[in-house]
Amino acid sequence: MTSRIEPAVGFPSRPRPEPVAGCTVCELLTQRFEHCMAPGPLRDESAAVDCVVEIRNHPHDPPKMRLKTP
Repeated sequence: MTSRIEPAVGFPSRPRPEPVAGCTVCELLTQRFEHCMAPGPLRDESAAVDCVVEIRNHPHDPPKMRLKTP
């Protein structure tokens, strides 16, 4: 007999990443994020986090994220 593990109460789900408009790579990563966060036995939050990081660090013009130098 297997028991189902339910998410802890009070913890919000991961926010959906915001892709850059017109960027095919960002759109595909967002679709992958949705697939990884779908309920069921294939849910993979680690892969979902990887998608968020890739979207955040994906090169764009202008960049979505810049390192501030002192």
